[in-house]
Amino acid sequence: MDFDKFIDRRNTGSIKWDLMKTQYHTDDLLPLWVADMDFCAPEPVIDALRARVEHGIFGYGMEPDGLREVIVARLKARYGWEVTADDLLFIPGVVVGFNLAAQAVCQPGESLLLQTPIYYPMLGVAGRAGARGVALRARDGSLRA
Repeated sequence: MDFDKFIDRRNTGSIKWDLMKTQYHTDDLLPLWVADMDFCAPEPVIDALRARVEHGIFGYGMEPDGLREVIVARLKARYGWEVTADDLLFIPGVVVGFNLAAQAVCQPGESLLLQTPIYYPMLGVAGRAGARGVALRARDGSLRA
């Protein structure tokens, strides 16, 4: 991957870049987002997507054979975790995962600690779980509700 290659994403429908122009009326800001990268995906990923697009049908897919075993082996090798294939639950994204976890473990009225700055959709997780969000600010370690 070439992290030094400049790719101009302005006027491409990018929220990150085009919002700067429409909301702040300038091209002089540098939006530093968490999950919207400004470099190309690796060639094997592009090739896999290209093959899927060329197939032409985009129905609902199943998890690939062997995926769970690969994950279990990696968790064991990398972290020493003893996880079974049945312990794994696939979810559509990290935001959904945090919401599900908070709803599973938080009781109404309890507090949920959020280490900020944080990806902005996480700020609403506590409220959706009936809990009170308490932000721990990374800069000075202070708490605020």
